[in-house]
Amino acid sequence: MLLNWLSESFSTSNYILFLSAYLLGSVNFAICICVLMGHPSPRTEGSFNPGATNVLRIAGKVPAILTLLGDIAKGIVPLIIAHVLHFSPFALALTGFFAIFGHMFSIFLGFKGGKGVATSIGVLFLIDYRLGLAFLAMFFLSLAIWRFVSLSAMLGMIFACVASYFILPFQALICLALISLLVIIKHHKNIARLLQGQESKLGAKKKSPAS
Repeated sequence: MLLNWLSESFSTSNYILFLSAYLLGSVNFAICICVLMGHPSPRTEGSFNPGATNVLRIAGKVPAILTLLGDIAKGIVPLIIAHVLHFSPFALALTGFFAIFGHMFSIFLGFKGGKGVATSIGVLFLIDYRLGLAFLAMFFLSLAIWRFVSLSAMLGMIFACVASYFILPFQALICLALISLLVIIKHHKNIARLLQGQESKLGAKKKSPAS
């Protein structure tokens, strides 16, 4: 069965798009936007994480919104092309995986990067809009109850992965599970702060560097 999945999803055009998705994912909009707008690099200020949350902290709302939209687009653009090429659900999920992997482990940043949440949102909506809605529903519900952005993002990914069990073929579900696992691993510092009661809540004065 696995060989059938791979033979279905690893044609020449698929390889090209997987590589392109990774390279696009590797472009870090947080750093690019901060540099272009005259702000410090998010790798040297705040929590040192090159993502929208840290950009909001060190540069303000407009750069953060632009970063967020850019990161989401990194998940959307390759998936649109994959849809045009009539990729299978498994190949769609793999394309999304490579875009997210590029964001997390950028070839341009020494295989370091962000935590992949915004890019994952774009990927989820383009694989199946119901997965994106599942993520947002859990994210905002968790945020309303506990006000931890990091916890809400992780729970949103887990819930979207669970929802994919009822929506996607099993092989595509495996890709979503791996994406969710990587997002959680990338939040390991947030998890430690949550367990220690030191994670910053939304709108509260920050106790220690956040996500």
